[in-house]
Amino acid sequence: MDIYFWNINNKELPLNLINNFDFNSHAAIIGISEFWDQEQKILTLSKSSQFQYDLVTKRTGIYSSNFINANLLKARRFYTLYSFIYNNSTIYLYVIHLKSQIKSESEAYSLNLYQINELINEINTMRYYNSIIMGDFNIPFYDEAFFDHFKLNVTNYFNENLKIYKKYAGYERLKFYSPINSFNGDLSKGPPGTYYFRKQHHSQGWHIIDNILVSYPLSKFIDVDKCQILTELNNVHLLNKHNLPNKIYSDHLPIKITLK
Repeated sequence: MDIYFWNINNKELPLNLINNFDFNSHAAIIGISEFWDQEQKILTLSKSSQFQYDLVTKRTGIYSSNFINANLLKARRFYTLYSFIYNNSTIYLYVIHLKSQIKSESEAYSLNLYQINELINEINTMRYYNSIIMGDFNIPFYDEAFFDHFKLNVTNYFNENLKIYKKYAGYERLKFYSPINSFNGDLSKGPPGTYYFRKQHHSQGWHIIDNILVSYPLSKFIDVDKCQILTELNNVHLLNKHNLPNKIYSDHLPIKITLK
């Protein structure tokens, strides 16, 4: 089963690529964000019945195979929650698009931390142990928001023999694994990030701000050899001549994980 996420940057061309998938013969979920001006395009495409989204914000949504039977459970301003069945277990899928820091870094960061806390507290309180959080976090993977015990509690490695939770100061919190985080550098199978933006005072241009986090109980089913930052979709090349994201499609690259 393949699970994708792509911030389509409010462009029409990515929708054409996505709708060339044969969803009826391939177990797949594709989460997208930033499609608010593309609603009519989505609704008129042949696979529109497979798309579920928040009708108010039109910020995040998913395409899915009919036999996966994904259900929209809840919609918030910055994320949507879905469920589907995998290996006879209910999987809770959060598709997020947090606030961009371009206009105000401090205000966006504060709001994003609030959204993360709301989401992760729900997962721990409701004991959604089989959970996936994916989307455009608008926070770099090395930020404390990912690794802090009371936030996303993420590791860049997975070992099935490790505990599924971490206990600190008397609080047990579910751990998450991010295979995508491993791709930020020269050892990446593809581009060393999902988004390219260089500040004048920063040497690093590539950033992983699009991510897929998988809870530890579910991580044992990940096929790590098939996880990747995509440079092609349906045989269409998504990079420009400088090997940066081709903005006629999106300024973000799609990401994918595979569950065995």
